[in-house]
Amino acid sequence: MKTIKLGDRVESFLEHHVKGTVVKFMNERKGEWMVGSTSAPVVFCMVELDSGDTIKYKLSDLRYSYDT
Repeated sequence: MKTIKLGDRVESFLEHHVKGTVVKFMNERKGEWMVGSTSAPVVFCMVELDSGDTIKYKLSDLRYSYDT
């Protein structure tokens, strides 16, 4: 499996219209799961779509795109 980096072309395996280039990564904590502990951070990335729009998408729902 190829590691996704800044500038890589990616696509979603859940939604066919999400194809673009990674422009930023972000870690977010979703709050506490139970008393005294916290959840692991979730990694999101900003993807600049081919249409020019920029969306925030969960990194685990993306894959490297070999399309040119």
